[in-house]
Amino acid sequence: MSSRLRTLLRQKVREAGSMRAFARANGLSVSQVSLVLAGKSRAGPKTLTALGLTERRIYTRQNGADV
Repeated sequence: MSSRLRTLLRQKVREAGSMRAFARANGLSVSQVSLVLAGKSRAGPKTLTALGLTERRIYTRQNGADV
């Protein structure tokens, strides 16, 4: 997972006042937010929505060229 995503999540948690407040306001569990911040779990759809993000997958050839 991107360190930029974790940075954004940390910022949003700080703005909410606490991890619990952020989780509660966005229908997430505190443990899930904690795991994502620790880099131990991927951000799921609810977490991405709370951050104003969507998942986009990019495939590249082994030689580095985009598909």
